Amino acid sequence: MRFLYFYIYSQLQKIYDEVTSPEEFKAVKVAKVQARPAVAGELVDTNPRVIYDGKVYTFSEVKKEVTPQMQADGAMVIKNPDGEEYLNKTRELFNSKYDKVEGGYVPKEGAKTFRKVTKSCAIEKWGTLQIVPEGSVILMTDGKGDYSITNAAFESTYSTDPKVIEKREQQIAQQQGQPGNE
Repeated sequence: MRFLYFYIYSQLQKIYDEVTSPEEFKAVKVAKVQARPAVAGELVDTNPRVIYDGKVYTFSEVKKEVTPQMQADGAMVIKNPDGEEYLNKTRELFNSKYDKVEGGYVPKEGAKTFRKVTKSCAIEKWGTLQIVPEGSVILMTDGKGDYSITNAAFESTYSTDPKVIEKREQQIAQQQGQPGNE
């Protein structure tokens, strides 16, 4: 099983090497998002959309249904500034990822590593096919959870400014140093 994982990861890395720039860069998510409790039975449209060659494509055709257990666990529906919605399956998970601020929530996460897509492609992620147009970015995380973000969505939700990244890293270090945050 371990060999299979490394083989799949190496093949995925070859694909990324063919369609992305070799330079990796750091960015932090800075956009304020909206969030609300999920309701059992609702369908959350998690389809980020992209216009490519004059046509509208979705990255996937998956709509997530909120189960009664997810509602009981405090699942939250998060909405990015571009309208994309996604689920955090428990309130605990949501609280670990976001801080409440005036007018919404901001991410707690630190800098992530990305590559710019230099050649349009399609990748399979979460069991569905994602259209990845040239100019998008791909999150690089050791082969786990890699996904694409359109350039427009990236520009409206992330910052590559080294000062912003450093400030976020300092905030995270301070939070981890506070009693009860170990």
